[in-house]
Amino acid sequence: MPIPVFEQEAVPEAKKEEDKKEISKPLTVKFSGFALLFTILTMVALIIMNEFAFRDANEIFNPHYDGCHLGKAVHASEVCPLGQYEQVRLILHADIAVPLILVSTLIYMLIRGKKLSSTKKVVSYGYFGFSLFLLGRIITETEYYFFVHHELYGKYLVIFTFVVLFTILVIQIQKKFSKKRIE
Repeated sequence: MPIPVFEQEAVPEAKKEEDKKEISKPLTVKFSGFALLFTILTMVALIIMNEFAFRDANEIFNPHYDGCHLGKAVHASEVCPLGQYEQVRLILHADIAVPLILVSTLIYMLIRGKKLSSTKKVVSYGYFGFSLFLLGRIITETEYYFFVHHELYGKYLVIFTFVVLFTILVIQIQKKFSKKRIE
């Protein structure tokens, strides 16, 4: 029975260690200041466009808009069923926000691409920021609605959201701290 022979690499062990360190270093891509400025302006323009879409959809499709949009004095009267108005507003905002979040995330993923040195990468951050803004806004509006109109569920929803948010923050902070200690 033949004895198996294993080939040995000619690269010294020290050289392998250096290669591993070079591979593990994160590659960075530099962006110009103007590119970042215009990316931020793109994100702000998307947010403003979204606010107009929310307002116009609420004005057109909310049947309680006429009695409830003028101010707090009208809210106190019998003209405005505030709970129904806010419920329809929340549904309309979610109907607009969910597709926009999906489209913005898709645009982010398509623009970002596979190459790390892609020049389009900086643009993708504006769309990703817009998606995060929309997601945060819809979550906040939903929690506000439940907190005001369904107090029992609302306080648990708000506390649960804080627990999830702080858990994610702790995990991310610990990851950053661990990476710094290794380097």
